Amino acid sequence: MMDNLAIQAAEASVHAGYPNCGGLLLVELDGPAAEVEHLIDEVSQICTQCGAWEIRVAQSDAERALVWKGRKAAFAAMGRISPNYIVQDGVIPAQRSPRFSAKSNA
Repeated sequence: MMDNLAIQAAEASVHAGYPNCGGLLLVELDGPAAEVEHLIDEVSQICTQCGAWEIRVAQSDAERALVWKGRKAAFAAMGRISPNYIVQDGVIPAQRSPRFSAKSNA
């Protein structure tokens, strides 16, 4: 997730093409192509139901890399804007994340 300040800072640094919005959620899916295609549909539906007004899917490895480059650069970019800005990051490794169904959590 990135808030507007992080989006603007990353854009100024990397020019990843993020939308100018209040916040964004980056999602990366992994697995066999058929499974990923199904998951893209599920994630898109969940995001739309939760109020997302735009959903983008990277169309190439280069586009995906640029999106993540911007996200990874956000921390350093925030330091240039405000040396007192506190950032936190959390990642759940895929092998450790519990499997769940969007249907069971609805």
